[in-house]
Amino acid sequence: MVAALGISFAHPAGASAATPHGRAARAMYINETAKVHLVHSNGESREVMGPATGTLGGSLQFYVTVRVTSFTFSFTFHVNGGGTMTGHGSGTLHIGHGQGASFAGTGVVNRGTGRWRHVSGSGHFYGAENRFSHNGTVQILATLHY
Repeated sequence: MVAALGISFAHPAGASAATPHGRAARAMYINETAKVHLVHSNGESREVMGPATGTLGGSLQFYVTVRVTSFTFSFTFHVNGGGTMTGHGSGTLHIGHGQGASFAGTGVVNRGTGRWRHVSGSGHFYGAENRFSHNGTVQILATLHY
């Protein structure tokens, strides 16, 4: 059973805001879905990655540290057309019967390169994964300011 891991960061799209340096920031709402597979596992920590399709497309690397009922993560999203976005978060883990695990929490996008060098965003995430293979689907719904 391969289930889904979803991440949702903030929402309203298309808004403009002033930055501390006086220039107008752009906002973009994205909806990305990545099919991830296990790359490396070491005790409580693991890395999953996979191709992402959606508003921007690219590939997603996810680094997860699992505790008994919680976890923390960091990620790098390699965006089609160049540049990256990185961030981190934490959440609550719920172990289901059988192979499934679900989780919910909050996260931030706080760094980028290239076109995304000024990116920021925050919000909630939720989802599930196969807790034996660690394969799953990551969905990102985010409002990004850049």
